[in-house]
Amino acid sequence: MPHLDDAEILAALRADVLRGGYMLVDYRGYRSYSPGENVIHVFAMGALVPAALLASEKLLARGIYANVIVVSSPDLLIGELGRADDYAHLTQTLGIDGSLHLDAAKLGALDAVDMAGRRIPVVSVHDGELGLLDNIGSVLGVRQIPIAVRKFSKSGTPDQIYAYHGMDADHIVEACGEALAVTAQERVTLRPEAYALLQRQQSASQPQWKQLWPEPE
Repeated sequence: MPHLDDAEILAALRADVLRGGYMLVDYRGYRSYSPGENVIHVFAMGALVPAALLASEKLLARGIYANVIVVSSPDLLIGELGRADDYAHLTQTLGIDGSLHLDAAKLGALDAVDMAGRRIPVVSVHDGELGLLDNIGSVLGVRQIPIAVRKFSKSGTPDQIYAYHGMDADHIVEACGEALAVTAQERVTLRPEAYALLQRQQSASQPQWKQLWPEPE
């Protein structure tokens, strides 16, 4: 497969870092990658990046694709400076947005009431106060579970402290599972007139296949 040389990769990474964040783990393009079903975005910052990477590995073993985005500057990525250009780096450069992903297999007329229409949820993790990254979901319009310091700390090793605050890999995995499970329960609600229209379409006569496959001229 074609690939970039090291200089191009480092230049692109530097540009992303200077704009507020970069993709460290990106599963897009994998065969079983299915947004709206088995994909979640994990935003991590600082010392918690290794925990996010370990959580992503654990989730992959369970068939969940957890992309890891490292936040180098919350203000540039999702703060007032990011707002100045409508969060272009987040939504355009990194390609992370609140798009609704529909399951094409469930788009039959009468099945529309059970149609799966889901967005990719977000989990954020950092060892600081909660408000630093807790607005990612509102910027994107998706469900978010923020993991951060929520209580008074205790003395101990970093691993012990992260586990105490629920910021270790296992807690990140649990938060991702919660976000995906809650998102999976969201339903599409049809207005009565829309449902009636679908019923009429279902009962209407279907065209002959030759109408959809005409003879070549």
